Amino acid sequence: SNSFKILAIWVGVNLLFLILFKSRSQGFQNQFQNESDIGSYNVKGIDFLIQKNIQNFTTWLSYSFTENDYSFENLNNAISFPNNTDITNQINFSSTYTYNNLSLGLSLNWHSGNPFTRVTGTNTTGTAIEFENSNSSQLKFFFRLDSSITIILKLEKLMLKQEFLFGIY
Repeated sequence: SNSFKILAIWVGVNLLFLILFKSRSQGFQNQFQNESDIGSYNVKGIDFLIQKNIQNFTTWLSYSFTENDYSFENLNNAISFPNNTDITNQINFSSTYTYNNLSLGLSLNWHSGNPFTRVTGTNTTGTAIEFENSNSSQLKFFFRLDSSITIILKLEKLMLKQEFLFGIY
């Protein structure tokens, strides 16, 4: 059919973990890398996924908006801060064209940058590294373009059906 299909919409989830985090296990590479504390993790967001089929073309478009924050009572002055994998905005586009045993694909991926903590210097004796507030800086956006060619060869011999998939990505 030539109509749009909305495949998924997800709105907001709050996750609360009341376990002892070893901050190193959370991937911190800053002033909290050797600290332990009881903390929580809060996720809020919305996802849209739309699919459109037109003859031999299939197209998908998705958008995600999320906020992922940590809260620790004894870290960062008890102020919540972005999770290490917090990607606030993400857009994906994918399209395939299929004709007989040939499939051509194109995919675009864009997302805002991950948060990170900058080093601001060292203490006056030069024995310790000083950092800005946790995950208060952000990497530049990410963009990727992928393409693919896939050919399926079917060999039928002695009542056995075999398919071979050759792809270039």
